[in-house]
Amino acid sequence: MFGFHFRKESVVFFTGFACIAIIIAFYGYKYLQKNRVTTMPLSQETPSFATDDMFITYDALIEKQRPDSSKVILIDIRPNELFAAEHIPQSTNVPFEIIDGLTIKDGFTFVIITSSGDEQGFGASVAQLLRTKNANAPIFILKGGFDAWKNATGKTISSGNPQLITDQSKVNYIESVELKKQLDAKQTYAIIDMRPHDIYTQGHIPGAINLPLDQLEKFYDKIPSGVKIITYGNSELEDFQTGVRLYDLGFFSNQVLKDGFAGWKSKGFEVQK
Repeated sequence: MFGFHFRKESVVFFTGFACIAIIIAFYGYKYLQKNRVTTMPLSQETPSFATDDMFITYDALIEKQRPDSSKVILIDIRPNELFAAEHIPQSTNVPFEIIDGLTIKDGFTFVIITSSGDEQGFGASVAQLLRTKNANAPIFILKGGFDAWKNATGKTISSGNPQLITDQSKVNYIESVELKKQLDAKQTYAIIDMRPHDIYTQGHIPGAINLPLDQLEKFYDKIPSGVKIITYGNSELEDFQTGVRLYDLGFFSNQVLKDGFAGWKSKGFEVQK
């Protein structure tokens, strides 16, 4: 009788143990498979590794930009949300998926901007891909990535987040009534209408020049220097973002029309078409 109970309990024990082992093995395999896929590089291939000649330091990049910055193309391959939050002026966000469609022309220097730590591997893969398109074009990776640029106090542009105290401190407002008084007193301003051109042509503050917000970085060097700047856009958010971006570009005395063009027009002030 004793022997019989021993064998029965042994069978139950080993059966249960085997079931637990199978379950652990199954979910362990699923876990490893999941992690293997999610950590695979975007190229779905083994990444390349950067050599010393691929890197360019912050100081060397500034030197290359000094004679003619238009000849230095900055390609930011960070995720779009990081680029939108903050980026180097006049850089272009190029998603990995369309890198292969870039045209690499002679006469330009191309610099790849990565997140810190991505210069090796992912950055090198992009650099080598671009080099296959034009072996003669100088193609570099910014050493230390975007963080190195910031740590060197390089100028950056933020999208303008109203929730951030740092961005709030960059924006100064002026009321429509106050602007009208100062214009009547013949004070000199550069008034910039940041709305789309088709809306601008329907009516704007007299003397305002049109520079749509999405063109600001490309043409900011056309904005007059040495005069006070007044801007207004399509909404309160656009107005705020314009003030932040102009500040980031070095226009520290710019002011945003607090009640916008709608406020100006509602007070019966002159509108030019």
